[in-house]
Amino acid sequence: MKNFLSALGSILFGVLWFAGIILLFIGGAKVGSYVEPWIAFVAMTLLFIGLPVCLVLLIFRKTRGWAAMGIYLLSWPLGLWLWSPLSYTQSAYRYFGRLSEF
Repeated sequence: MKNFLSALGSILFGVLWFAGIILLFIGGAKVGSYVEPWIAFVAMTLLFIGLPVCLVLLIFRKTRGWAAMGIYLLSWPLGLWLWSPLSYTQSAYRYFGRLSEF
């Protein structure tokens, strides 16, 4: 029974992953064009507020661990904004859309 449930879970995970990739290609550019400005706003706000706080915390020896954790956590929204598939899909949509105009 355990092997059956494990196989069933793997199959369902594969089907959902495949469906997600297809949905990303079908509607990713449209969704990305709406979501990307929000992701950029959150990432830049956190970067401009959180990074100076973390850099100040790096001065004191007792708070360096917290500063390192803060910088690590600040990298997540910035990485989401820069490397998200939505940004790639949106930029590819804009690039190929401009090529089709010629």
